[in-house]
Amino acid sequence: LLDCTQYKSIQGVKHSDHKPVIAHFRIKLKPALHTENLSYGKFNREVYKRGCEQRERHHSLGVGLRNTKRRTANARSSVCVLQ
Repeated sequence: LLDCTQYKSIQGVKHSDHKPVIAHFRIKLKPALHTENLSYGKFNREVYKRGCEQRERHHSLGVGLRNTKRRTANARSSVCVLQ
């Protein structure tokens, strides 16, 4: 789910025929495990696997994905800047 809650252009700044814009989005993300075949694509498989393992150990909704006791999701959002 991606919801744009605010979008506006900056009237005082102009570059060529473009004006900068500001947007605020509300997004709902679900953590996922990447257990599919990792033999495709051009990337370092070991680095990717290690990142997945670290994400699993330090999962944001609990200590780890294999841990049965998890905290509930926080209703407050975090700020993320996309460029």
